[in-house]
Parts: sequence; C-alpha cells; structure tokens
Amino acid sequence: MSRGLGRVERAILAVLAEAHPGAYGPSTRTLAALLYGQHPTRAQRAAMHRAVSSLQRKGLVRIGRTLGRKRVVDLAEVTAAG
Repeated sequence: MSRGLGRVERAILAVLAEAHPGAYGPSTRTLAALLYGQHPTRAQRAAMHRAVSSLQRKGLVRIGRTLGRKRVVDLAEVTAAG
C-alpha cells in the first residue's frame, strides 16, 4: 500500500516547481545530477527514471523529447474539473 510520494518524487517536483514556465524542463540526466551529485551511478539514474515514470502515471509530470533522444520532464498542466 502506498504511503504517498517518495523522497525522489518529492525532490523532482520541487525542482520542477522552481523551473521557468514555458521553458523546456530539465532532462532526467540533469535531474539525477541535481539530486545525487555531478556523476550519479547507474542505480541512481535508474531510480530517477522509475520516479519520473511513477509521477507520469499519476498525472503529475509530462515526459517529452527534445531534438534527439534527450528525455525532458515538465510539470503536467492541472485542469480544474468543473
């Protein structure tokens, strides 16, 4: 049973909340470097990808691609149900 967002998920949302709206969000590799230091390990990058994927499934972030294969993450637009 889930107990809410994990540490990595909360950190991702905090970084994205500070990003400039309308600009490309940071890449998953950049997010991993911000959270774990300049050279994150393979396991740390995998944890980042799992957390981003989980946030996407919950509708909290969008994952896109820039030119090439770089995955960028941005906050999902929240729409009020009315």
